[in-house]
Amino acid sequence: MNKSALHKNLHFYLCCAIAFLLSFKLLVPVIIILLVVNWLSEGNFKTRFTSIESKAILLLFIAPYLLYLVGMSYTTNIHYGLADLQTKLSLLLFPLIFATTNWRSGERNSVLLALLIGVVSASLFLVMRACYFYFIQGLNYFFYVDFSYFLHPSYFGLAINLVILLLLSPQIFKLPIYLKVVLIALLVVIIFLLSSKLALLSTVLIFIGFGIHFIVKTGRYKTGIALLLLTIGSTFILIKSIPELEARIQNTLHTLSADNIDKSDSESNAVRVLVWHAAADAFKQNGFLGVGTGDVKDELFKHYERLGYTGALEHKLNAHNQFLQTGVALGYVGFVALLAYFFIPIVVSWKQKNYLFLAFSLIVMLNCLTESMFEAEAGVIFISFFQSFLFFTSNKDLINFASKKL
Repeated sequence: MNKSALHKNLHFYLCCAIAFLLSFKLLVPVIIILLVVNWLSEGNFKTRFTSIESKAILLLFIAPYLLYLVGMSYTTNIHYGLADLQTKLSLLLFPLIFATTNWRSGERNSVLLALLIGVVSASLFLVMRACYFYFIQGLNYFFYVDFSYFLHPSYFGLAINLVILLLLSPQIFKLPIYLKVVLIALLVVIIFLLSSKLALLSTVLIFIGFGIHFIVKTGRYKTGIALLLLTIGSTFILIKSIPELEARIQNTLHTLSADNIDKSDSESNAVRVLVWHAAADAFKQNGFLGVGTGDVKDELFKHYERLGYTGALEHKLNAHNQFLQTGVALGYVGFVALLAYFFIPIVVSWKQKNYLFLAFSLIVMLNCLTESMFEAEAGVIFISFFQSFLFFTSNKDLINFASKKL
């Protein structure tokens, strides 16, 4: 085996390992280091970078991280800034690696299959673990953070949403229909047990989108409408059958409709409304460049204290919205760069009918509205890996179209 083939094989197996292990949060940083070392040791960078179909689209993908680097030049909290750069490093690494790698036939779907196997394996483990605690120790671990042992429910829910999208895409996995139905049913049940409201909403939107796409593509209106009604009806029934989930949803609706929120409140829904207000205020006050990479949390805490949001200050919460979080740190420049990071590839994918990437990006954006997804390794690694992977391993038409437009 020659050197080039060895590097390609290592690259492929390491990507499969990352895709599989993301659901368990095991050894992922170590494998990323190995992936980077393999990429660097392959060399030949001049040829690899000059052969990139669209240098502009690559710059778009890495722009948020480059701006965080620039933000270090005017920050005062260097320690937190360096830690933040380390957390977000995959925003730089994965686009560079995937944009400069030629994938062999079948490898893309194999990496996605590794994700499927990892998500399903983790899901079965969580169910067995919850059953053990329930039947052996008399404890209920079937709900929310007690159930989601490896990852926060929001992050694992995002992984499940991507796998559901893959199972609904006929060109990805050549599996029997009955097996796809069984796997989707299992994953939907896991979504309800996770009780992440955004993951549940994303799942419902996926099925509604699939039903609409099915109607438009096939013209089979009765079947499509039946699918939409089944989705809505099943969602309602399952919510009613899980008291804890129903209570979380009712609490959310109550919070959103409330005229006043206790400033000392630290309950999940109420405190989000408070920190959004504080983060928006901080964003407006710090203008064009923001406060810098390392000072974003200090600035938020200052606004929590000024506004009397003692619950948010006590728990040292971030903005719970990635766009506001980035806006406070990097100002309007960073805010626009993050919007472009999502929106331009989405527009390109829409025009090229790459609905898988389009749907995944929209789901990620939806999650970024209520969570600062790039502030934790579990979120930023998963998003940056699959945003870059799904785009740069797409067919040449997508890349060529982006190259002409940018």
